[in-house]
Amino acid sequence: MGPKKSRGHKGLVLTLLSTLAELTHTADIKSYIRVAIMGCVVNGPGEAKEADLGIAVGKNSAVLFRKGEIIGRYSKSEMIDALLDETLKIDKIKQSEDSD
Repeated sequence: MGPKKSRGHKGLVLTLLSTLAELTHTADIKSYIRVAIMGCVVNGPGEAKEADLGIAVGKNSAVLFRKGEIIGRYSKSEMIDALLDETLKIDKIKQSEDSD
């Protein structure tokens, strides 16, 4: 990602990071989930394909992805809820796998 592109999304990426950290404690996430928050919707999913879950922020929207595969596109107003919802789904799956 070029310097101009990352500069434009820096505030939003930092907001996502702090919000996710706060929400995961509130939601009592029990599993280790590798989450990537990227500043480019074009390259982000591929660059973070090792992450269990990721979000790549564009100018007016974001894409949510799991293991590099895009699973949804969201507006700025929807992206935090979508990220948390998917985090909760992954946590539930991982907890289920651990109990088997």
